Amino acid sequence: MVNTGRTEHVLGGHKDSVTCVKWGGTSLIYTASYDRTIIVWDARAGTLVHHLKSHTARVNQLALSTDFVLRTGFFGHTKNVPDDKADRRAAARDRYEQCLRREAGTVSERLVSASDDNTMFLWDPTNNGNKPVVRLLGHQNVVNHICFSPDVSLIASASFDNQVKIWSAKYVPVGS
Repeated sequence: MVNTGRTEHVLGGHKDSVTCVKWGGTSLIYTASYDRTIIVWDARAGTLVHHLKSHTARVNQLALSTDFVLRTGFFGHTKNVPDDKADRRAAARDRYEQCLRREAGTVSERLVSASDDNTMFLWDPTNNGNKPVVRLLGHQNVVNHICFSPDVSLIASASFDNQVKIWSAKYVPVGS
């Protein structure tokens, strides 16, 4: 398909400045805003899927459990690079699927949000809908950056409290 240069969708649901946008591997787009919310969009249709509203101050940053593998594809930090295109796609798909959460027959990316309210929330929008899985407390000032480790077992957060904290990304689903 030739790039037409035209706008496909306008995602206009926030009530204040948008601070972060992430394109997930499951055809979802995640946006964060100064309006204290995160919106999950269907990228193909341009429609709202979830409106996440648990932060009490502006949301600064989002991280997806699949960020690293979406960025690196089939490169697995080894010298074993697949020779042909089909093998490269298969290797990238395998690495991507290792970063997903499987629960009750559904597969999802995990999302973590960082806010001016000094907190972070871990989300599972596919399985948990609009409710956060867990609230991460411990910073004494604005949390301005977050990311998952390449193996998705940890989350790193940076704050204006002059600290970087490392968190476990493992969680027990609510109700278990």
